[in-house]
Amino acid sequence: MAHLPFIISNTDLMSTSFTQDEIQFISCVLNSYNISIGIEASSQTNSLYESINKIKHDGDMERRVFSDPNLLQVIHLLSENINILEATKCNIASNNLPLIINFIEEFEELKSVAEIKLYMTGTEEDAKDKELREAFKSNRLLTDAIEDLQYQLKHQKEELSSELNDKLNIHKRYVDKLIQLKKQFHLQLKQNIYKSDIEITKSDIKSEVTQTDLTRKLNNIINDYDAVLNDNLVNEKILRMNRNKTEEILKNVLERYDHFIGEKQFEYEELKKE
Repeated sequence: MAHLPFIISNTDLMSTSFTQDEIQFISCVLNSYNISIGIEASSQTNSLYESINKIKHDGDMERRVFSDPNLLQVIHLLSENINILEATKCNIASNNLPLIINFIEEFEELKSVAEIKLYMTGTEEDAKDKELREAFKSNRLLTDAIEDLQYQLKHQKEELSSELNDKLNIHKRYVDKLIQLKKQFHLQLKQNIYKSDIEITKSDIKSEVTQTDLTRKLNNIINDYDAVLNDNLVNEKILRMNRNKTEEILKNVLERYDHFIGEKQFEYEELKKE
């Protein structure tokens, strides 16, 4: 089957190798895999690879791949037809050997899987049906559980949304209250500053008045002190003159006394000698 792209793209070969019913049958089967006779060979190969890989890799190959006896019949027709065999022997156009080898391996794997599925017994079919029913029941239970969880999640989301809105409203009230308090604080601060400025101004004016009054009193005291000092100096001068005068009189008196006593003492001494 390495020359399958060459066969399905060669309409002349297909028309001379098969009857019209066989061609329609092959075309119908290949169309179910998105493959039509006469399309470019590379596109045919890629589409068939995608179909095979989709069947092979869809879960567990031994349990989930579907059986297609029609595809096996097409493979049998293509591989047993004498004209097809002769034409493929003469075909040397395919030089993409790694791709063809890979295609053959994939097709052989599909053939073996299809043969396994064709020989499935009734007991195996019942077991598979039971498994599918259990899987459906389990899926239904899981779906119900998911719906219940989704309902709980929705209800919880609504509750959390309500709580969040309440928290946001409380936060907004606190923010508004804080803004109001800040405004009040700034207003009160301005008022206190204004009052303090007025009190300081009044205090400064009062201090200036007091200082002026004290300066005036100090000047009066200084003037009074100067007057008293002058008076005291005049009195001191008079007293000093009086003292000098008294001292002079006292000195004269003492000198006369000494002279008088001296004379009397001399007379006494004279009398005493006699």
